[in-house]
Amino acid sequence: MAVETSLSVALRVNESITSENQAGPVSHIFTAFEGLTLANGTGAGQADKVWSDRRTLAGAASETLDLAGSLAPLFGAGTVTFAKVKIVALYNRSAAQILTYRMGAANGWGGIVGGTTDPLVIKPGGCVLWYDPTGTTVTAGTGDIILITNGAGSSCDYDIFVVGTSV
Repeated sequence: MAVETSLSVALRVNESITSENQAGPVSHIFTAFEGLTLANGTGAGQADKVWSDRRTLAGAASETLDLAGSLAPLFGAGTVTFAKVKIVALYNRSAAQILTYRMGAANGWGGIVGGTTDPLVIKPGGCVLWYDPTGTTVTAGTGDIILITNGAGSSCDYDIFVVGTSV
């Protein structure tokens, strides 16, 4: 089965300020981020692997996601194996539960955070988008695990989206 990847992520952050001064109205517009597009391939600004899922974690539970060997693809058999990761997007769908993202204690992949004790907290309804145009290396067996943890309390639904390359 052939895979064609064309990915566009749209996120625009604009600031617009209008003020009156002695000379009349003055405005300032600042755009911080326009978005990104990845073409099919394995080079800078390209991707050929995508994995996404809507997942549920019980209260006070955690799960490890193996970027090199255990992620089931949307279509077909086998697993999705990343050599490099370029995008990770997480959305906490819960109205009350806090999620944390961190490297796995063993074999942790450190793309978003720097160490196993450095958590990234995603509050209820919150999201995070991380992008590295050249990709951060995934090393099977020694650097391929991310850990998602739900705080104490009720179950929590979250969406995760990972984009990367096969080499």
